[in-house]
Amino acid sequence: MNSLETSKKLSVEATIIEKNIESLALYIFSPIVRRIVFGYTLGKARKDKSLYLIQRLHNLYKKTDELLKCIEEYYNELEHSNCLSQKKYRRLAKRFVYNAIKKNRLMKQSINRIIRNLTSIEIAGEPREHQEIFHLIRDEFNLNLQYAKEINVLVSDIQGRVQIEENLVKEYGDLKRYVINKNEIDTGDILFRYKVKGHFKEGLISRIISTVTSSQITHVLMAAKVSPSDVRMMDAHMERGSDGVHLRDFKILPGEILIVLRPRMGHSQIKLLLKKMVECVKVKSGFSDLKLVGVFISYLISKIINIFKSGYALVPNFIRTRRSKYFCSELVNQAFREAGILLTPKSQYSGIVFPSDLIVSPYLDFIGLILKDSVKSEAIVNTCFSHAQI
Repeated sequence: MNSLETSKKLSVEATIIEKNIESLALYIFSPIVRRIVFGYTLGKARKDKSLYLIQRLHNLYKKTDELLKCIEEYYNELEHSNCLSQKKYRRLAKRFVYNAIKKNRLMKQSINRIIRNLTSIEIAGEPREHQEIFHLIRDEFNLNLQYAKEINVLVSDIQGRVQIEENLVKEYGDLKRYVINKNEIDTGDILFRYKVKGHFKEGLISRIISTVTSSQITHVLMAAKVSPSDVRMMDAHMERGSDGVHLRDFKILPGEILIVLRPRMGHSQIKLLLKKMVECVKVKSGFSDLKLVGVFISYLISKIINIFKSGYALVPNFIRTRRSKYFCSELVNQAFREAGILLTPKSQYSGIVFPSDLIVSPYLDFIGLILKDSVKSEAIVNTCFSHAQI
């Protein structure tokens, strides 16, 4: 099994465990089951229900243990192979896997505590003791669900990084076959500005973003298809005299390639997304340069902290501005969240989402590349990505 298949398998298994925990929590805290297990019911009914729950928890523990072994094997693979060619991806993947291993072990300990608490109900005499056990078990389930979500985010992020390498880095010698026309774009497609090396001198913000994130992806936009031949671009950008959110004509700047990814969404979600896009343009949402500064500071502090630890820590952004102010990837992430779509594994939990985070998301499908007519030669396309920093 190659690295991509392994990362996909880990992501699937983590999702299954998360759903199992949610399902078991809904069952045990449903009014009927709660009354039998933690109420005044005595005798065979309580004993049978407790045994059934304990059996389900043992099965959950077994699945969690199997996932832990798979994650540990994957960590060894990352340690001793170059399955990720980009150094920053390899480094991040190792940190994320390390964190996933820690969370998994904590989850196993928590499941054991739930089993012990359920077993102790049989010898608890007073109703007050039953309620204490109920609250302990509820807290443990909340903790388990938190661990499961974090593990899912970590392994899904790794899957996205492996996938983008397969699409754009390892296959750079044959990228000409991915070149598409702008008319092939659909509403809701996400467009990433990939700056070719040597073209960063035109924009200070682009240079800062590239330096901080170690990526040539410097900006992200959303596509809106007005007609079969009329595609517009919506983004939050900072330009003298026109800061904020704008719906603009389709344009590719000198020295850049647009990478097109497509979210998986239905018709109703597209309608909600369009409504959000129109709302942002109508109210003249602003560009949040102050918030972006806060994100950079948080990101840099996180990088310094992570030098001295094996896992991965992310310091939250401590600068808050009006909700109607965005920077580019924040606008895209928020618009899709309000349409009920998570663009990245961490979209639900983190306010720090860079363009380089979105492009490695396993939730987005790679559609193709759009280039200026002057750079459509195969040699130029392949050269752009031969030493790419995605």
